[in-house]
Amino acid sequence: MVRERRKMFVPLAILVTILIGAAGAALGVFRKWIDAEGTKGIPDSLQNIDYAGIFGSLAVWVLIGIVIAVCSSTPLRAAINNFFFFAGMLGGYFAYCYFVLGYVALKYAVFWGAVACAAPVLGYFIWYARGKGAVGVIISGLLLGVMLAQGLKFTGGFKVTSIPNLVSTALALIVLIRKPKESIFMILLAIAVAVLYEMFVPAF
Repeated sequence: MVRERRKMFVPLAILVTILIGAAGAALGVFRKWIDAEGTKGIPDSLQNIDYAGIFGSLAVWVLIGIVIAVCSSTPLRAAINNFFFFAGMLGGYFAYCYFVLGYVALKYAVFWGAVACAAPVLGYFIWYARGKGAVGVIISGLLLGVMLAQGLKFTGGFKVTSIPNLVSTALALIVLIRKPKESIFMILLAIAVAVLYEMFVPAF
């Protein structure tokens, strides 16, 4: 069984999407600002946080996409909201590069452009991750597996490779948690996916 679709008042839905896009743009600017300026301008009490490590990790952005998708009222809204967030993030990031730093990193433009284009499709299917039954479990397990592979190394010696990615995976697990039996299967599937990902997918 999949999730029931909820209706949202159209003007409110449009406002939410605009705010999501604005949040994406703000995070994009912040991400590049951290790259360029480090922690300059950040209060001393917050200087020790590894902002570049957090926002430079793939799992953090996957977590944000999951939260946006599962909190959307319908799969179509999940697709739209994810697109606006990642398009906004991409716009903010490269606007800072161009207008402040005077250059554009083409390698990252191509990668994040592909992410923004894929976001609607991924958001649509991620919406079903909170649904009941096998569909939700499988989608959740696949998502968690990809995230887990960013934070743990399973082959050639078990070890933690990224604390921010591991924390993001744990938060995603909390968001996607379900009944005990389904959760166990979801976690086992995630571990299997993480191992296969590590074996066959080139490092990000």
